[in-house]
This record gives sequence, C-alpha cells and structure tokens, in this order.
Amino acid sequence: MMFHNKRNLGVVVTVFILAAFLGCATTGPVQLDTSTGKPEVVVKATMKSVAEYLTSEMLSWDYMIKNQTGNVLVFNKTMEYYQTSMFASETIPGEWRITYNLLDTSNGIRVMTTIVGVKYPNSAYEQVVEDTSKGTQDSVNLQKMLDSMKYRLETENPGKISVSMGDDYRTIEGVDKGGAAEKAGLQAKDIILSVDGVQTTNNPVENNKIIFLKQAGTTHEFTIERKGNIQNISVVFQERGDIPGKSTASPLSSETKTIPSDANIDLQGYGIISGAKIVSVTEGGPFEKAGMQKDDVMTMIDGDPVSSSGIENAKRLAGKPGTSVVVALKRGAQELTVAVIRTEIQTVQGDASINVAGIGAVIDGAKIVSLTAGGPAEKAGIRKGDVIVMIDGDTVSSSGVENSKRLAGKTNTSVVVTLKRGDQEITVPVIRKNP
Repeated sequence: MMFHNKRNLGVVVTVFILAAFLGCATTGPVQLDTSTGKPEVVVKATMKSVAEYLTSEMLSWDYMIKNQTGNVLVFNKTMEYYQTSMFASETIPGEWRITYNLLDTSNGIRVMTTIVGVKYPNSAYEQVVEDTSKGTQDSVNLQKMLDSMKYRLETENPGKISVSMGDDYRTIEGVDKGGAAEKAGLQAKDIILSVDGVQTTNNPVENNKIIFLKQAGTTHEFTIERKGNIQNISVVFQERGDIPGKSTASPLSSETKTIPSDANIDLQGYGIISGAKIVSVTEGGPFEKAGMQKDDVMTMIDGDPVSSSGIENAKRLAGKPGTSVVVALKRGAQELTVAVIRTEIQTVQGDASINVAGIGAVIDGAKIVSLTAGGPAEKAGIRKGDVIVMIDGDTVSSSGVENSKRLAGKTNTSVVVTLKRGDQEITVPVIRKNP
C-alpha cells in the first residue's frame, strides 16, 4: 500500500487558513460496504494471530510500530507536508498513522481501522490534518488487505496466483516469474473479465475476493481480454507458504483438531472460564477475592489482549503461588482492572478439567470426569471414571490439553480410544459430533 511521501496542505492566505487538501488518488467515489464505512473485518482467529498478521503486513509496507497497547495497534510512516502562501512556501514534518482497534466478539476478532495524516507529530503542535479512512484509495487498499487476512487465517491452505494489479483490480500490471499466473499464460495488460463465471466489476474490493482468495492446488477458469481478443485460461493456485499469525490461528476453523474456543476450562480453586468469559467463581478463591464475578468478560491479562481460546487464557492466569496477575474486565458497560493473587492451581496442563465438545466428555488429564447424556462418548460405551491409555494407537499425554486436542476433530470422523476400567482394558471407536 502506497501513500505519498509529500502532501500539499494548499495555499495559505494572509490569516493562514488551510485550503482544500489533495487526497490520495482515487478511481472515483469509493464507499466500503462496512458498518462504519471505514476498513473493518471480523476474523475467526485469536487476538494474537490477528496482531501478528497486521504487524507483519505493516512492516512490509515500511511502516514502523508506534504503539501497541492492549487491543490497539498503531503504525506510522514519516512523510512531509508542504504549504505555500503568497510570499513563501515551507515544508512541514508529518506522518501517516494507521490505527487498528481489535475487539474480541462472539463471532471472532473485529478489526476496525482509521487512517490519518498528522503534521508536527510527537510535538506540542501535533495536529490531525486529514482523515482518509473513508472514500479513498487508501481505505480500499486497507480493506483488501483485511479481507485477505481473514481468508488466509480462516482457510486451510490458502493459495496464491502471483500477479500485481492496477487500482481497478481488473488489469494485470505484472506477473511473477515462475508463479501460477505465468505458468498458466497470463500476461501484463491482460484484463480479467471473470473468474469461474463470476464477473469482475468496478469495485476493487470485490475483485480482490474474486481473483485472489482461492485455495492452493485448486484450478480456476479466468476469462480475460488481451488486445481486444477474449480468451479462457485455467490457473492452478500455488502454495502460499508461511502466513504470519497462522501458527497461532484460532481453533474456530472447522478443519483444525483443537479444543473448541468455548470449552469450559476448570481452573481448580479459581473458577471456570469459557474463552474470555468467567462462567463461575470458586467461593473464597483468587477470582472472588479479587472482586471478579460470574459473567465478567476478561479483555486483557497483564496488559496483553486475551485470546479467544480459554486454554491460552488459563495458561496465562496460572503461575507461581503468591504472585499476581492483572486482569482487565468488562462487566456490562463497566470496565474494571483487578489484581489476582495466584494460589495452588499451578498449571492448566494435565490438571484442568476440559470439556471436549466433539465427543461429549469432560476429562481431567487422562481421566473421564463426566459425560454428556446421549453424547458420542457415552454411545461408544465410555463411562465416568474410565482412564484413557491410548488415542488412535498412541499413548496418552499427562496433559489434558494435549489429549483434548487429539480427541477433538471434525464431525462424523472417528477416534479410537483405549481405556482402562479397573483391571479391564477396552478399545472403542468414538464418532465425533460437534455441537
């Protein structure tokens, strides 16, 4: 994404009133189809994944990290303003400033964005002199990036075509050597008319989705115009490789075998959490002593944004007895910050009772603590008190977290569980059913 390094503040008359700004070039009126009209997206991933992706992307655009506090990420890039009067012209230091506000919602991480130009940054005279968050090429470029992030973090094996596009996102400006586009025969100056029968339009945000957001290894039919002739070309999308934040992507993806983000995690002696929500507090425990209540929603732990994963939050809450952890909470419209003095839970690994929704059982380490009536585990003949010794032929871990990851999976897939029941050892297949 490119912003001008110099910007014109316009002609200043004798009283130095700024005239109209010269905004970044646009292809005409551009209105984003979002709730605010500014770039935004909701991503089914962890807060950490989204922050890592945005940071990597902004650094690749030569932005610097200005501030990252809690759920707010701010990036800046130095530039200059210039303004002229009847008698002279002057250059004024400035910067582009892009702010991402991340909000953990029930549907995922909501990312909201503002783009402003600032003159005299970091001084007593700092002033925002333009906002290009709406109706500009800047906002369009940022929305395309956010849509791409959503697709890449949520999709198993997202692919790439390896082309650069003009502002309209219909005309190819260049093709990467050895990339999917070059191998298929696409060329610079080709105009993409449709992909798989879906026509491109004058909306570059929609064109980005139509052209770029495809899985690796899949074949797509491109209809193009080249020197007045219409052609059809098949393109096989290539592997994208490492994606920033992907390693910490949320278990909300239907393809991953992880613990559901809304699993009930029992922090013994503290209470139960589900994602970032406090489901219950133990009487006389650290949560209750700190003033935390049922239905409070954690927003930060020790100054860092919470994860949508209860397991990750539980790991960060656990620690050495006598040490403290600072927790920011939302209670209705009220925001609170409390200090929790840790006691003896010590570790989530192997000690917490974890609800494995995919099989309808709660486990503590390798032990079956309880079963969902009529659930997959009960139907397979598993009983409360059984101890798991193998999962799909491999020895269980002492960690309930690791065992839960191996037990969870896609609906209608099976997992073979070997159990010890007294002196008896039995093996049963469990057909997963996710709620």
